[in-house]
Amino acid sequence: MIQSILLVLALIFCSLGYAAEPARVQVGKIAKIASYPVRSAPATALSINDAEIAAEIGARVEVLHVKVGDVVERGGLLATLDCDSYDYRAAAQRAKLAALNARIKLAGRRLKRTETLAKQQSVSDEILDERSSELQILEAERGELRAQYSLAKLDVSRCTVKTSFRALVTERLAAEGEYLSLGNPILRVLDIDNVEVSAQIQFGDLASINESATLWFEHAQQKYPVEVRATLGALNTATRNQEMRLKFIDKVALPGAGGQLYWRDNRPHVPGNLLVRRDADMGLFVVENNRAKFVVVPNAAPGRAVPVLLEENTAVVVEGFYSLTDGDELTVSGSD
Repeated sequence: MIQSILLVLALIFCSLGYAAEPARVQVGKIAKIASYPVRSAPATALSINDAEIAAEIGARVEVLHVKVGDVVERGGLLATLDCDSYDYRAAAQRAKLAALNARIKLAGRRLKRTETLAKQQSVSDEILDERSSELQILEAERGELRAQYSLAKLDVSRCTVKTSFRALVTERLAAEGEYLSLGNPILRVLDIDNVEVSAQIQFGDLASINESATLWFEHAQQKYPVEVRATLGALNTATRNQEMRLKFIDKVALPGAGGQLYWRDNRPHVPGNLLVRRDADMGLFVVENNRAKFVVVPNAAPGRAVPVLLEENTAVVVEGFYSLTDGDELTVSGSD
């Protein structure tokens, strides 16, 4: 009986002695064990101006100067509409304006003569008022006629359809000889100089993208450096993604090109196999004053690399961490 008690006491003392020994662990600095992964999101190159060029007057298409696939420089001619009726209308307004100017000139001379006679008291004030009123009415009519003439000239200018940007013709929507009403489409064109990238970003990735020093759009194995222009302040109700718009820095991809937006995450990521669970939290152990410190890593998942907010010289336990608890004394080995 006494021998059994002594044996139990010996085992207890051995156990206590073993528990009191510092745990042996191997560590690695964040600077050596961390990775900086390249991440991606679906993206498409879009033209800022994808426009249907429509008729601004009712007229017959006289000539279409372009075909699908043509590139037209800014201000280039796209189509010519039959302008005869608008030319005649403008000419008529110009003639009316010339006639009215002649009447105004005559009315002005009559008013001056009447003013001279009025000073000599040879005519009544009533006649003077009539002459002055007649001139004012004619000048008001001239203002209205000038506006009508300006509108007539504007319609004439709309007989030639031009592009306001360097455009790629993607579709002909009317034919030569076809009569078009106001607003009927003639051509569809793409602005090939003003192209940007639309990317669908998970909400949690916004910070890493904004902090990344390297962003690029990739299509057909071609890389195009880009930078963030804007992030839409709303989530897509179907995908819960957030749209980000990026502009090309150097070369520009073709409008409509589908690909991926890539960025290098600047946050250090530790390997997922270093994560352990303690109570309800996932995290990893670091060394602080030769003792184990459990650092909770938010949103961590077992087996997946996860970003951490730790300095590069932080010593992370890479071996011997499974049985550790917070505050354990350690015997440390590993790289500097």
